[in-house]
Amino acid sequence: MPGVAQSPSRRVHAGHVYSSLKAATSRLLRSAGGAEAVAPVTRGCAETMRNYQRPAHDSFMPADVIADAELDAERPFVTEQLARIAGYQLVPLPDAVPGETQIHTAMREAAEMIAAASAAMADGRVDHVEAGQVYAEIGDAIRALHAAQTWLADQFPHLKEGEG
Repeated sequence: MPGVAQSPSRRVHAGHVYSSLKAATSRLLRSAGGAEAVAPVTRGCAETMRNYQRPAHDSFMPADVIADAELDAERPFVTEQLARIAGYQLVPLPDAVPGETQIHTAMREAAEMIAAASAAMADGRVDHVEAGQVYAEIGDAIRALHAAQTWLADQFPHLKEGEG
């Protein structure tokens, strides 16, 4: 029986992993305006784009088509899912901000995240509203910390080589 639910024995991932790629492809196509909007900027027709998101269809979007399609999407849905499958998380590249400002921003964002998490945990639990606030602050802190790390690595290339 075709489809991603029954992974062939030659596949290394469970069926739900392939289903998650189909779902990410569907989100990508919706975000980019649909299969008809994506097809002209990639190598494929609208029907091929629709097949990439259909759970019962065995084909998946190729890397070059993903790159083309994600260009007009609000975020890299399929790339994010591929990274997650590989055990990674994508972090947006930082805006160019000069000098040590990156480190100051990272410190401020980390402090705001700690304050939000502390306030949320004051009663020993995180509710629905607090979870959204803490989640947003964690994202801001991660992006700021990544920007500071990127700036430091650019300034001190030996850090990229793991020399510390």
